[in-house]
Amino acid sequence: MDYNFKQAESRMRELNNQLKAMASADENYNALEREFNNVKREYEMNLNLRNREASEPMTLVKSPNEQFREIVMEVRAGKRDGELNLRDATNAITSAVIQSGEKTNMVSAGLPVENKPLVEPLEMDLIYNLLGIQVATGVRGALQWPCLDTSAEVTVGGELDAVGDVTLDFSKITATPYKLGISIAVSNEAINDASFDLLGTVATQINKAVGRTLNKRILMLTTPVAKPGFVGPLKDIAVALNTESQNRTDAQDAIVAAQTESFATPNAPTYKEIKALKGKVLKTGAQMSGFCYVMDAAMFSTLEATSKDTGSGTFVIENGKIDGAPVFLTADPAYAGVVAAGCFGYVALNQHGNDFLVIDPYTGAKNNKTLFIYNADFSLTTIKSEPFAIGK
Repeated sequence: MDYNFKQAESRMRELNNQLKAMASADENYNALEREFNNVKREYEMNLNLRNREASEPMTLVKSPNEQFREIVMEVRAGKRDGELNLRDATNAITSAVIQSGEKTNMVSAGLPVENKPLVEPLEMDLIYNLLGIQVATGVRGALQWPCLDTSAEVTVGGELDAVGDVTLDFSKITATPYKLGISIAVSNEAINDASFDLLGTVATQINKAVGRTLNKRILMLTTPVAKPGFVGPLKDIAVALNTESQNRTDAQDAIVAAQTESFATPNAPTYKEIKALKGKVLKTGAQMSGFCYVMDAAMFSTLEATSKDTGSGTFVIENGKIDGAPVFLTADPAYAGVVAAGCFGYVALNQHGNDFLVIDPYTGAKNNKTLFIYNADFSLTTIKSEPFAIGK
């Protein structure tokens, strides 16, 4: 500590003596009093800091990568369980993917090597958590939504007319969990030599891997080969729209009539056609607080340059919105020429139980690898399928 305590003590004594010699009415009194209080406050703060440093031993904080290596070594030695909660691993061991900054090392050839931040792949932002979907984690037990399938109205009649009976039909929607899992193999050489926060990178990439799959399944327009039940509300609409009319079922005909809009010019919808999608959602009586549009980048660029009408100088998309409703982008190639609209608040995403990241240094030991294995159960439930529409 380079604070000059003697100089501060001397200045405080000098100021205190001058203050005592002055009358309170003196014009310099207030200025001197303020300076005295400032010097005293700084002196006391530094004195407390010095006393605290003297009483507390210095501790060396290990880098995230050193902590990670210790965890792996302890697992290998059987000193700890290889299971880590993914959220705890991400939050406790690292607060960011990269901790190394601009650190420079010297290699054997004598040339400096600068450890720049890790360069990740370019990809579209994940939007599933921006759509207004109901998201819950750590859910226990079976999830069910009781549903009232019919509505009732009173009858209008005369004083002596009999009142007819009305039956209310109830049903339930049950969430079905599916396992999401991934195994990432990392060479032990990389673990020993990495200059960045390797565990943070692995944990972050696993989080992103889960997000990519959820993003894809929620917005999917085609029937997936694996686990087709784990899909969002738009798939059935898109499948019905893309089915030849002579091959559609009655249910698909009803979907096409109520939840689709045909664009007169492919890949270039008009403002009226885009608004017609919202009209189809409004017609269902849904709560519109989470209403939004989803499209690919090409359609977004087209609508940014499409005028609402002649002479107004306004465009269909302005500031990333269509008349105040947010527009989200997807990289799914199935969205070529497609605009989806809907209220995603009627979709529920739940993570059931705990999610664990398991560090396994044994299975890949003969190949000099450590495995990072993640497993978790998720359910994706469409509570109401009506407040969604697709234009093409």
